[in-house]
Amino acid sequence: MEQEMSPNYYEILGIPPTASAGIVKRAYRVIALAKHPDKNPSPDATAEFQLVGIAYETLCDADKRQHYDTHIYPKVLMSRSRSQSSTDTAGQDANKKGSQSQSQSKRDTNPQTPEEKLMERMERKLARKILNEAYALNDRLKTAKAHIASLQQQLGRILEQRAANGPSADLGWRQNTVEHQIAKAQEEVMYCESGIRLRLRAAQMSRKW
Repeated sequence: MEQEMSPNYYEILGIPPTASAGIVKRAYRVIALAKHPDKNPSPDATAEFQLVGIAYETLCDADKRQHYDTHIYPKVLMSRSRSQSSTDTAGQDANKKGSQSQSQSKRDTNPQTPEEKLMERMERKLARKILNEAYALNDRLKTAKAHIASLQQQLGRILEQRAANGPSADLGWRQNTVEHQIAKAQEEVMYCESGIRLRLRAAQMSRKW
């Protein structure tokens, strides 16, 4: 029963069983970045991220991968076939068809391997997602900077009033309030700038893997 519930490591990494070691590594880096708990809002993000790591550790090691392919993966396929009530024994390869059947028909006319094409699509999709997050942070950054400029003008007027009329409890309270708001807005600026830098680097790295 436990064997029937064994995970499909190839499916987790989004690669076919024929993927080379290099493709396994590239797939892991792309999927791990997308599944990282800091970027994945799912309540199961930590468990999903750990499962991606286990899949990579298994498939990147030649001995572990051979054991998985020989003793575990066929049973995963059999379990998948039974759950789909398939009467065709060839249906045991159902989880491979999505990534192999179409790409194999183009193998002779395209210099890229199916695995390379798959990885390029995944990398482009991830890069777009990361860049969209960077654009959203940039909008927040602009808003925060505009807010700071407005608050600084308010603070300047308060200081002018204190210089002209002398200190007062009301002006002191207003000054403290505005200075606190400026500090919070500056924290927002720092957060957005750091997030933008991280996402731009991540987008560049996803293109290089």
